[in-house]
Amino acid sequence: MKTLTIKIFFLLLFSSSLFAQDVWKDLEKKIVTLHDSDKIDLYLEFTWKNRGDHPQLSIKAGKLALRTIEQNEFFTKKPLALNYLGVIYRNLGDYKEALSFFSRGLEAAKKYDDKTQLAHAYNNLGSLHRLMGNGSLAIEQTFKGLKIFEELKDSAGMAFCALNLGVLYSNQKNYKRAIEYLQRVIDIRERIGDKPGELTAQVRIAEVYFELADYEKAYSIYLYTLDEHKKRNEEIGMAFAYGGLSTIFFARGDFNEALNYRLKSLEINSKINQNVAIISDYCQIALIQARLNNFPSGKNYLDKAVALAKTIKSFYFSFTVYNAASEFYGLQSDFKNAFNYSQLASQMKDSIRALEGLEKSAQIEAVYKNEQTEREAELAQIQLANKEQETTYLYLIILVVAGLFIFVFYAYRQKRKLNHELREINQFKDKLFRVIAHDLKNPFFVVLGYSEMLLDDFDTLTDQEKLNFINNIKHVTLNNYQLLENLLEWSQSNLKIIQPKFEVINLSTISQKAIDLLKHSAKMKMITMTMDVPKELTMNTDQNLIYSILRNLLGNSLKFTNREGNVSLKWFENHDSVHLEVEDNGIGMNPLILEKILENKNINRTKGTEGEGGSGIGLSLVYEFVHKLGGDIAISSSEGKGTKFSIIFPKIA
Repeated sequence: MKTLTIKIFFLLLFSSSLFAQDVWKDLEKKIVTLHDSDKIDLYLEFTWKNRGDHPQLSIKAGKLALRTIEQNEFFTKKPLALNYLGVIYRNLGDYKEALSFFSRGLEAAKKYDDKTQLAHAYNNLGSLHRLMGNGSLAIEQTFKGLKIFEELKDSAGMAFCALNLGVLYSNQKNYKRAIEYLQRVIDIRERIGDKPGELTAQVRIAEVYFELADYEKAYSIYLYTLDEHKKRNEEIGMAFAYGGLSTIFFARGDFNEALNYRLKSLEINSKINQNVAIISDYCQIALIQARLNNFPSGKNYLDKAVALAKTIKSFYFSFTVYNAASEFYGLQSDFKNAFNYSQLASQMKDSIRALEGLEKSAQIEAVYKNEQTEREAELAQIQLANKEQETTYLYLIILVVAGLFIFVFYAYRQKRKLNHELREINQFKDKLFRVIAHDLKNPFFVVLGYSEMLLDDFDTLTDQEKLNFINNIKHVTLNNYQLLENLLEWSQSNLKIIQPKFEVINLSTISQKAIDLLKHSAKMKMITMTMDVPKELTMNTDQNLIYSILRNLLGNSLKFTNREGNVSLKWFENHDSVHLEVEDNGIGMNPLILEKILENKNINRTKGTEGEGGSGIGLSLVYEFVHKLGGDIAISSSEGKGTKFSIIFPKIA
């Protein structure tokens, strides 16, 4: 059977090669009788049409188009040719060549005043920098392209840029903004009748829903896009859909089905030389095989991923491969390799973080939005002068329709409320267990890795190196202990076992206890922790719940504060209440995450400034315990400036 499969593979490969030769011969026949200008157009049409199935032939045709352009001085066609070639090299994972062609395309578009290709060049550079891990530069270039396309009223161009921005924001875990931009793509593509473009955006939205653990919605979108791509025989789209379905079955624990879909994805991506997608397929197949205890087969795929990633100079893909390798060796109980790859992944993540500059990307979008708002305001002012009366009537109609809609929606919502709540509970539970499985496992890799190195190299290590290893083991073990403590408290709270036991406690003493617990974590990041609590200040409350609140708030602040930052804790009285404030000058939170925390609807497992893990239930516990003690909590946060938690407890006699 295996021999037959190999024969079929080579037969298909040979057939594909013959077909490519026939395609090129057809092009050569058509070219012979054409004038130079028409030759260039046919070369470029061939380049774009065959970029997926025959990328090498497309490159050949594109370069012939460029040569003919130079020889005959048809320079106005040069920006398009350069952009086409850049796209093909980008899809092949040759980012160095892609960057060269996109940059030349940008300069040519400026020189020959081709605004459409100038906008495409900016967007192409944006997508390339996204793949290379430079998020802030990617957003800057993409917004430049979007602005030009809007001035040209080029709907297709606007959709290209919006798609890139949707993926960029998804990578930054700003899912609300990601969905906004991706939905904009779908609206545009539907309006101009571009079904393939709409399906591409649908797949990206499915990826966002997967990240939000809404597997049901992601699954239905992937099935829909797969069916539509099959109808059109669009192989790249089919590969995306197969890969997405594989991730869903993997998350659900159905590894055989996950492997089946991932192999289909790899088969297509290998056929059309999609190197970037092939890396992802190799990594996922390796992890699936590990889950199925097929470690030799899994290692074979993992080695292929490592080798291919080395040919693509991208921090992002190196991080993806190293992270997968760490998990693979952890599942194999090879903790030394798991630890080594974990360290490499951490180094790549530091490099990505240095490139991204999220604050800069927010400023770029703000500038773009201000300019856009000014243009819209000018247009609205002109239209308002002519249509005041029409607008008044329109508002009345809208109010009536809105009233009817609200009535119908309320009745419908009441009917579905119970099912929705049950679905949310199940999603919450699934995400929690996924988080627990991940974050209880990884710290043990580190402990076991350090332990093995101590045992293997004990005689060659210096006393200081041994002490450092022991300190690190202690630090990781302490963090894991706190995680277990949180999980126990969370489960007891949800089972209604925890009930407050009120007694008079000294707030200075319990605050110092919480700070002492976390002082090693602060020392590791050189963070200054300060405490401002009157020594005589007491409160009638539950000692264990207050300790948990302090521990989780301080731990959260340390996690999201950069090196040499500051974290402060303060208690004070105010008439009939006692106030607690925990403040840091860390990276802050975006509005979407903040909103979910305030509504207590989210388990947000975000990595800290130096890759610190955690179950994400710490702030959920704080929220629960504060309300059990009759208090109120407020959070103020600004990205890049820090976070402040303010809690008010009532005085109880």
